[in-house]
Amino acid sequence: MDITICPRSKRRFDLDNLLKATLDAMQDAGLYQDDEQVDDLRIRRGEPVKGGACIVEIEKITHI
Repeated sequence: MDITICPRSKRRFDLDNLLKATLDAMQDAGLYQDDEQVDDLRIRRGEPVKGGACIVEIEKITHI
């Protein structure tokens, strides 16, 4: 899972503070049963955009 956080402004913030809320919101939306299912995770800071944004890319990994 790749998560890009695009803030509303250039104000400084900690990415890790937004991670739990983002993962919990995706669980509440039904994307997965529990965030313990996430085995590979990357979070990065994007460019500021009006209103802010959170871009999530999910790739299913099948284990053999």
